[in-house]
Amino acid sequence: MNSFKGIFKFYTVIFHFDFSIFNYKIDRLFFLTSFHYILNSFLMYPLLPKSVFDKAYDISFAVFRVVATVNNAKLKSALEDSAVDLILELDDQAVDKLGALVRLATSVNEMKTLNAEVLLRELDNIKVEIQSAISQSAIGNEDEVDLSNSFADSSEQPVHLGATQVHKQEDEEKDIKINSNIANRQSAILSFIRQLPNGCRMRDLIVKFPEVSERTLRNDLHDLTTEGLVERVGSQGPFASFRGVTKKEIIAL
Repeated sequence: MNSFKGIFKFYTVIFHFDFSIFNYKIDRLFFLTSFHYILNSFLMYPLLPKSVFDKAYDISFAVFRVVATVNNAKLKSALEDSAVDLILELDDQAVDKLGALVRLATSVNEMKTLNAEVLLRELDNIKVEIQSAISQSAIGNEDEVDLSNSFADSSEQPVHLGATQVHKQEDEEKDIKINSNIANRQSAILSFIRQLPNGCRMRDLIVKFPEVSERTLRNDLHDLTTEGLVERVGSQGPFASFRGVTKKEIIAL
């Protein structure tokens, strides 16, 4: 696996010179995303869905936009490099590294708090999606194991997993699935709200998502409003409406 990471670094060196001259760093991100996805699909270890790579591209793109106002040259370069590494590596370590740099930029007043909160939230979401995809890949692609010759002295003894270990594994898988489901549902709600330029009311959401309870929809709206992705417009109470905040408003350069 390290040899293939070396290939990524090799391609980065080749394209860094040309693209830096013409200031086409965003195009380089798109190339690296596509190249990484194709090679990852070929290796099948682990096979991440295309949506994860798309999210990585969106995050890296946003980082390049935000760091345009960073004055510290070393910090700016580190953020840009980590944004590219997020696509090259696309693992927990790359996510954590970029997140730490974003927090540092905010602490030294080199990045707006709102922009940092949006980036950190999306980094948390992609980390959950990566863990979920790896978990599903490991569960679905395990080869059948034959233990008949492994324990010659106790071949007739049944093998039992401890109840605590089984429950712990099940709980961890449920937590990952629940977090992923919440993120996907809130993303669908936000997408629907943005399709209604005149505002979206609770009754519109109830009709659009009949399988989701009204209480859950209200909780999702509260989360989206708290995160600055949705804002309340018009009157309060049951007749209140909501509109989606545009990307331009979220990331204000």
